[in-house]
Amino acid sequence: MKRLSILVLVLLLVAAVAAIAAPESIKEAKSTYKIIGQTADTPISQGAGKPLLIVFWASWCGPCMIEIPHINDLQEKYAPQGLKIVAVNMDMQPEESVRRIVARLRIQYPVAMPSPELLREYKVSAIPTSYLYGADGKLARTWVGPPAPLDLENAVRDTLGMKLLTAQQATQGKYE
Repeated sequence: MKRLSILVLVLLLVAAVAAIAAPESIKEAKSTYKIIGQTADTPISQGAGKPLLIVFWASWCGPCMIEIPHINDLQEKYAPQGLKIVAVNMDMQPEESVRRIVARLRIQYPVAMPSPELLREYKVSAIPTSYLYGADGKLARTWVGPPAPLDLENAVRDTLGMKLLTAQQATQGKYE
C-alpha cells in the first residue's frame, strides 16, 4: 500500500511539472502565434527585449472571465512602459468566432490563435495559465489558475523595474 501511495505521489508531481512546462527563455522558444486580424504568424521569440505576459484562456472558463478586466488594466497602465500582452485563445473555434468573443468581452489586448507548435511547446493543461517573461527574455513567473490581481501587477512592475505596490496603494489607485 505504501508503494502505491508513493507511485501516485510521484505521478502527481510529474503531472504538475508538465502542467507548467514552458521555455525558460523566450529566446529559446520556437513556436509562433497569430494575432486575430493579422495574416502573418509572430514568433514567440520576437517578444525578447520587453516584458511579455502570455495568458492562455478560453471564453467558457469562469476564472478566465474574471481575469479580463485586470489584464485590460495592465494593458492600459503598462503597455506605454513596454509591457506586451498576448492572450492565447484555447476555445479551438474559427478565428471569426473568437473575434466576436473578443469584441463582446471588450478585451483591450492582443488575442492570438495558437499554432500547433505553441501548444506542444507550452503543454498547457489547465486554464487560465499565465507566463511572464522579463525584458531579458527569461521566465520570471508562472501562474496556473488566476493570479491575485496585486500579485500579477507587482510581478509586471518588477519586470519593468518599477516600485512594487502595497495593497493600500492598489486599492486607492495611487501608482508611482
